[in-house]
Amino acid sequence: MAVVEKSYKQTEVGLIPTDWVVFSFGEIVDYTKGYAFKSNDYKDNGIRIIRVSDTTYDSVKKENGIYLEEKFAKQFNNWKLDEGDLIFSTVGSKPPMYDSMVGKVIMVSKEFEGCLLNQNAVLIRSKKRKKEIQALLLSHFRTKRYLQYIELIFRGNANQASITLKDLFEFKIPLPKSDSEQTAIATALSNIDSLISNLEKLIEKKRMIKQGVMQELLKPTVDWVTYDLYESCELITKGTTPTSIGQEFKNGGINFIKIESLTSKGEIVPDKVAYIDNLTHKILNRSQLKVGDLLFSIAGALGRVALVNESILPANTNQALAIIRLKDDSKINGDFLFYYLNSRKIQNHILGISVQGAQANLSLQNISDFKINCPKIKEEQFNIAKTLRSLDDELTLLENQQSKYNQIKQGMMQSLLTGKIRLI
Repeated sequence: MAVVEKSYKQTEVGLIPTDWVVFSFGEIVDYTKGYAFKSNDYKDNGIRIIRVSDTTYDSVKKENGIYLEEKFAKQFNNWKLDEGDLIFSTVGSKPPMYDSMVGKVIMVSKEFEGCLLNQNAVLIRSKKRKKEIQALLLSHFRTKRYLQYIELIFRGNANQASITLKDLFEFKIPLPKSDSEQTAIATALSNIDSLISNLEKLIEKKRMIKQGVMQELLKPTVDWVTYDLYESCELITKGTTPTSIGQEFKNGGINFIKIESLTSKGEIVPDKVAYIDNLTHKILNRSQLKVGDLLFSIAGALGRVALVNESILPANTNQALAIIRLKDDSKINGDFLFYYLNSRKIQNHILGISVQGAQANLSLQNISDFKINCPKIKEEQFNIAKTLRSLDDELTLLENQQSKYNQIKQGMMQSLLTGKIRLI
């Protein structure tokens, strides 16, 4: 039997301070089920209706809204949203498909105050009607414990799941008896949320700036030239799977890069590579990667591009990724080509090719036929790539900060929501 400190007690949610209380969710809130509005009443403007499909994991989408005429909407005041309200989705997908997840919870922002709540969602307000308590409740619904609870109570299958309010309201929530301590916890978590939110806005702004700069720098001028990609390459090929030669993936060894190893930003994620042994790597000699190779996805998520550097080598790849290897005397700079292949022009070109077929695939011939517009002077290509790389480095720095703050938040939630750290 575990020894429990005198100032703490063992409960169904674990150790909590002796002056805290475990409530069932339903005990401390009031609720209103969303209304089944009729599609015949929808308008292009007026008072917006918030549907489950209008929500992400933590916010309301701004696009593709549906509306009621303002005069007509007045009769539905019981379903009007206030800033700070919580909205629970009672239908959706099984976790961890977070954006469409059954049981996902969002807090209504000022922007969506006055909107009306549609069916398959429920409006939640704490009985104390305090924004701090709403924020504190929301934090409990961002924990792993809550996700595990949804896993237990959902009905249906992974794509069509539902929960009942009866089961939802049985979720246990530990809270301090003191209003001031509740407020202190909510404020501390709200402050870190604000920090993360501001960082997200800055990151989005930087991404928009990068897109604008990229579009401007890659716009051809009169002194630019056009090269056929195949003429500048010593190799345009693709890999194969180890199973095609009777080999299996291993728990470690040589990196084997698959399409899911590449992010949409052109990064190779070490945690998402597979492994092969050295013998298989030698047999698959045609697709052994070298520093400076460009990987270009030609199946599934088309057009993802990554530049191979020393940190990922030795490595090999499969048939979903084309390997583009420039000649030593190529008139195209490799870093410039990386950004050019990420450009809107190439991505639109890919879209035009892919829509012609039943499946999303590109051939090596499609890749070979790419026309590359670039400055005739290679140093100018290098300088363009250097400018874009510096913007990427700024974004990476901000994203690393965001990741760090998210980790800090998780630690704070674990400590503050269980009373391990007291703010009194």
